[in-house]
Order: sequence, then structure tokens, then C-alpha cells
Amino acid sequence: MALVRAYQRASKADATVRAYTADAKVFQAWCSRHGFEAVPASPEAVAGFIVSEAEAGRAASTIDRRIAAIKYAHKLAKALDPTDDEAVRAVLKGVRRRIGTAPTQKAAATVDIVQLLLAQTPRTLTGKRDRALLALGFAGALRRSELVALDVEDLVEHPEGLRVRIRKAKTDQEGRGAEVAIPHGRYVRPVALVREWLDAAGIMEGPVFRPVSRSGRVRGAQLGHPSTGSKGGEIPQPQKSTAKGGQLGHPRLTDRSVANILQAYCTAAGLDASAFGAHSLRAGYITSAAERGADLARIMDQSRHRDPKTVVGYIRRANAFKDHSGSGFL
Repeated sequence: MALVRAYQRASKADATVRAYTADAKVFQAWCSRHGFEAVPASPEAVAGFIVSEAEAGRAASTIDRRIAAIKYAHKLAKALDPTDDEAVRAVLKGVRRRIGTAPTQKAAATVDIVQLLLAQTPRTLTGKRDRALLALGFAGALRRSELVALDVEDLVEHPEGLRVRIRKAKTDQEGRGAEVAIPHGRYVRPVALVREWLDAAGIMEGPVFRPVSRSGRVRGAQLGHPSTGSKGGEIPQPQKSTAKGGQLGHPRLTDRSVANILQAYCTAAGLDASAFGAHSLRAGYITSAAERGADLARIMDQSRHRDPKTVVGYIRRANAFKDHSGSGFL
């Protein structure tokens, strides 16, 4: 499968590669059924695929992503890009006009909602983990992949909170990493909640967020010594692992787990869980900051967006009724 193998050489972020690989498999299967080559693909094949996807009820955003996957695969294979053909562009334009291009966005989990969700968590080890996950994901405006990828060594104590190292982000294709500052806070208290979780779980190194068994055990933690995770209310300093394979033996939550945890507490709080997803924490931070008049540049420092247009969209929604032009006469 040349189209799929092309992604083995890809330099895109992991989440993008996974999505593109899945889309490539869909296109490969469609081509096989209809007698077309996937790479190099003809404009006729791509146009037919677009129509087939539209007729199957795919969202415009899904079709756009699959076309992007085909385009990138041809770039990797150094083959002529069929998606640039005028006929393909015309079909894609017609499909967009017919089914619409407005994305279905998940609701933002603003600070009020996050506080409500935190209040639903049980007073158990799992509850401590979930409180830390929700609070840190919100306070750092983190993507779910970034949140579950955090290791203890990525958390650095600071007098005013935490410095969190993001090893590789969606927009960081070269893997240079980034850093976000997490204040102690008075309402969500993300730093304190992270400390409480690591201390209670006895996690000294490796993944910050891990599965908790029904019996309340965390694999790879300092079992039998729940209070040794930190000293004096500090984030534990990473230790050299003595276990065979080092940190490879420490499981971490999957990015899908973030959405599942969030939605479970939305249900417990009486909210429509289907309206929320893992991105809701990130969107909620940006929205909450915008509602409180935070500077665009400072919001982008935290969210690490490259394009200010994305953040401006959140700000406009957050301030839609503030100083409304019709408030004086409607």
C-alpha cells in the first residue's frame, strides 16, 4: 500500500500522521474497489472519491482532511499532485457549497464549567487524578495529546507555580518543544491538584497521568509509600529508573481517555456530554481569558497558536454580547 507507506516517512506531528494514515487507507480501499491507482492518483479518481464521500454523508471538514492527506502523500512520493487539478477543485467547491463548510465545534469548558466538573470528582485516587488532569489541561490550554504525553520531568517548580514543558506540539513539526507557565491560582488551583495526585499516587518519574485499577493501584508508582511522591508540597524530582526497560513499563492514559473523563463528569454535572470533547478544556481557557479582557498576545503565549485568527475567533464569540451595537435600541 504505497499511499500508507508514504506516511512512514512523514515529518508531520503524530496526531496528524495518524489522521492522514487513516484517510489514506480509506482512499486506498476506494481506489481498489473502483480500479484506480492510489499513487499516483488520477484527477478522475480523486474527483470520484470526493463525490462518493459526499454522498456517504461525510462532513466537509472530513473530506477536506482526506484531500489534504492525498495531497501530502503525493508530495512524499514526489508524484504529480492530482488535487491541484482544476476538475478536482471544481468538484470540491461544489461539494462544499452543497453540504456547507461550517465546522461543528465542541462547547468551551470555561472556568465556571471546570469548577463544576471538579466538584463532581470522587474523593478517591481516581478522583485526584481526574482533578489534576482537568485542571492542568485547562490551565495550560493543552491539547489532549500534549496532556497525556507529560512526564514528571516536564514539570518544573517555580515560586509562582509550574513551568510545563511541551515536548512536541501539533504546530511544532520539528519537535523543538515549548514551555507554558501555570500559576498557582485561587479558583481552579491546578498546581496544588497536580501535587496532590502525584503525592497520593506515589509517582516519582515517567508519565504523569496513568490508569488507576479498580483496586486503586497505579502501575509503576512507589507502592506502599503514597506520601513519598513529594516533599513539602513540591512536585517530585524525577529519579533514575531501576526497572527493566525504564519508563517503558509505565503506562499512560490515551488521548481518548481525556474526552471520556471530561464527558463522564459533564454527565454527572447534568450537562450535555455530547457537546463537550477533549478540546473543550483548551477552548475553555482561551474563552475564559478573552471574557476577562486578556491581551491577545498573552493568550497566544499560553495556547501557542501560530495564527492569531484562530484566537480572535474565540475572542469574538466570548465578547459577542459585550458592548453590542444594538444594546441601546433593541
